[in-house]
Amino acid sequence: MPTTFPVDTNLDREGLKHEHWVPYSLIFSVDRHFPLPDGSFPVHVLCKNFTSIRLVFSVEPDAAEFFTNIQKLINTPAIEQMYAFSYTPKTEAEVREKEYGWKIYDPEAEFKRMGMGSTNDAWRVTTINKDFS
Repeated sequence: MPTTFPVDTNLDREGLKHEHWVPYSLIFSVDRHFPLPDGSFPVHVLCKNFTSIRLVFSVEPDAAEFFTNIQKLINTPAIEQMYAFSYTPKTEAEVREKEYGWKIYDPEAEFKRMGMGSTNDAWRVTTINKDFS
């Protein structure tokens, strides 16, 4: 179950788009409004930190789907459906795989490859701070 939804905003002064992520637990209410004169369908999201987000959809089914999905995610009928209860920690294999990433780069081998420490004595590898003490 996702815990946030992205909000794609208008272009800023430099012409760059920004993406904001809003945690579902921060949403206070979601309201659908009547269609606008140009035929677009607005949805208003009000957050608990007083942030107001107005989303405008070009077709009504998209607005309706967004509205119902957000309503389901912010109004959980049982506490067991909340993210804290549905989270599954990583397995040992995933943790070991992530730790292996630190072993891919070997600074000592890289220094030797570049000739540091072998051609002059300006650079050398030391283990003086091996235990961070």
